[in-house]
Amino acid sequence: MGNSDRIDGVVQSGGTINVGGAFAVGPYASAHSQGSNATFSSHEHLLQELATKLEALTQAISQHAQSPAQREELDRHASEIKEELGKQKPDKSRLTAILECIASAGKSIVPIVELAAKLKSIIVAFL
Repeated sequence: MGNSDRIDGVVQSGGTINVGGAFAVGPYASAHSQGSNATFSSHEHLLQELATKLEALTQAISQHAQSPAQREELDRHASEIKEELGKQKPDKSRLTAILECIASAGKSIVPIVELAAKLKSIIVAFL
């Protein structure tokens, strides 16, 4: 078989492959990982990162909400997230549902949607 006949790939029979970050196969393959694939050294560090993102979300709501009613709704959801994260064992599904509400309510406001997505990816990956 010559070089042009070469076939590269991954063959799996049954089970699952869990990739914690980037995955590449083949000659000259390259994979890079950024964003939510970060690792956290402790639960406290994770909560600190979530608190930082939540504060940024709160500021984005304050700066970009298009009406008082929208600001009130988004602020209420942000408060619900803060309350849930303060619990001994935060409920991942409740947090993701609230973040989906934020993304929906702020759908025309890019910074709010992006921050909600970042928070959601961290929560889904690490809680």
